[in-house]
Amino acid sequence: MRTEGYRVTLSGIAGEAATGGFVPAPTLELQNLLVRARLFRLAHQLRAWARKMGKPALPLLWEALRGFFRYSATYPWAPDALCPPPWFQPGFVERNKAALLWYPSRLALFGGLPSFQNQIQLLNHTRKFLAYRNLWAELLREIRYPYLDRDLLEFACAIPREQMVGVGRRRFLMKRALAGIVPDELLNRKRREVTPKPEEDISWPSVTELGSHIISDSLGIIQSGLFLEAVQKARGKGDIALDSLKRSIVLEYWLRHLASEGVLRTGLIPAHGADCSSLDAERKVHIRFGRQSSGAES
Repeated sequence: MRTEGYRVTLSGIAGEAATGGFVPAPTLELQNLLVRARLFRLAHQLRAWARKMGKPALPLLWEALRGFFRYSATYPWAPDALCPPPWFQPGFVERNKAALLWYPSRLALFGGLPSFQNQIQLLNHTRKFLAYRNLWAELLREIRYPYLDRDLLEFACAIPREQMVGVGRRRFLMKRALAGIVPDELLNRKRREVTPKPEEDISWPSVTELGSHIISDSLGIIQSGLFLEAVQKARGKGDIALDSLKRSIVLEYWLRHLASEGVLRTGLIPAHGADCSSLDAERKVHIRFGRQSSGAES
């Protein structure tokens, strides 16, 4: 990009939500039919989805119904059970429960259709994600998001859900619209199987390096005993939530950096004199984990 002088990047973020590209699921379509009281159509689609998915119809109907009665994560790929790391202090978890549970929501019976409510929730999550992303100083550019165009989103939300996602078929509308334009081999190609990433060979800090004084414990975020125990488990290749642990370590070094710069009161600086001011906390942790990356992942 620097060599050619490119200044604009087109991003495909939000394309899955706008075009029905998620893994085909009947929940939103069935919920739309429920609130419209289209019972005959509901029964027909329920049988069709049950045959396609090889599942009984009643569990599919229950999955659609419970969206109106319980709060759940709005991300389509969110796991059923979202538990914060065990080394977080209970008070911190209680105060930040909504964020730690991915801002759960419950569908309303009245107002917009469930599929529209879901689209708005996904749009809000996308806005948070884009606000979180960092710009690279060495690659100053404008990033544009065609799938977040207001006219496109209004058009997509006005299309009936059963036209967007066919029974067991993703991008149902887009593929039909491009028939005869895009070769059939591309339109009907099978999805690539996702190969699991090889486990990272991470050089975890030792308990001695972290020290006995954990600033995030002093601030009521982390329980130092459980946190250091998790680090020990990670060093021993134990079963631990590695991503959560990495973020917790990034948080700790960032707080130490703030303390060394005088942003936090000096009494919070670890006694062993951590050299947090020599590198920004995030880069320090990336180097510790064996990655010389300057991108923000925490």
